[in-house]
Amino acid sequence: MVNTTLDYSLFDYTDTCTNLTFLYGCPSFLSFPEYSRASCIGNNNVYVFPGNIGPGECNASVIVPVLVSHHENEGGGSVNVTELNQSVLLRGFDVRWKIDSKVCNDCTESMGSQPFHCGNLRDISYPFWGGNNRPVSCGYPGFDIDCEGETPILNISSVLYRVLEINNSTQTLRIARQDLWNNYCPTFLYNTTLNYTLFDFSSNSNDQNITLFYGCSISQPQPIPIQSPYQLSCDVNQTTISGFYLTGDVSDPGIGIGCRSRISVPVNEFAERDLSNVATASLIVLQSAFRSGFWIDWAANNSNCENCVESGGVCGYNQDTASFACYCADGSREFTCSNNTQNGTYN
Repeated sequence: MVNTTLDYSLFDYTDTCTNLTFLYGCPSFLSFPEYSRASCIGNNNVYVFPGNIGPGECNASVIVPVLVSHHENEGGGSVNVTELNQSVLLRGFDVRWKIDSKVCNDCTESMGSQPFHCGNLRDISYPFWGGNNRPVSCGYPGFDIDCEGETPILNISSVLYRVLEINNSTQTLRIARQDLWNNYCPTFLYNTTLNYTLFDFSSNSNDQNITLFYGCSISQPQPIPIQSPYQLSCDVNQTTISGFYLTGDVSDPGIGIGCRSRISVPVNEFAERDLSNVATASLIVLQSAFRSGFWIDWAANNSNCENCVESGGVCGYNQDTASFACYCADGSREFTCSNNTQNGTYN
């Protein structure tokens, strides 16, 4: 026999509940009212009383919550158990959830459940958060957009990218490297990297890589591919260093050419075409290619979010359980608003 217990770090009883105590194995000399006797197979000495009562002379006691609206008609004292199973026990009782109260309140109070705007981007919603007032509970970790100066910046694996376009229907976005936005000679040289648990280069965009070489020295007459307009000249710490760029993923700059560093940057297929042609290639076209950006896919429980929205919910993130959350009119749920189980009142 087990009392009704809850995990009080997650749940608590509501004000609509009161307790009934079932006493089992009570001796016959106890003068309990007959209408408080409950009929149990193999044990006729079972009685029910309101409140929390210890077993006393009985063998055991079990406390069961019931709705106040059902119990209050009993008027206190002993309980008439004639219709106990149907009218009280089978109706259950209410409990209050605690899991999402803070994050949900933060989301509501900050109007975070509403899409936000940043620069030219309008109606930014899940999985993105940040801006000026949208908490992580309304987005997904790793999708924080910094909107200072009305420039949407996304940090992916410690590399800053400008967000140029978001396509929610395909779960893709177009981004450009912030360090190359106005300059093809960045202070720090690193490849274009992504957090592949959340993002990946789009296979549908046909974007192409270009390779930039820095700090190069040439020991023989320059081959055609690195003549103007492919040459770069960068000033780093008051020192001019030479470099060049080639289309494609190129690891070896060529015979007689030694370079200290190289990086790869995706550009759209039209920019790559123009940069491949000596007649159309230039440093202006190169800078424009960087600003045009490239497409990447995102993954943030995409199918769960689609199902949540279809069921009338709003997608979000539960920081306590570190998992996807579907915010519904009656509380948050694990997947959709049509779930039987929710992170709220259980019926």
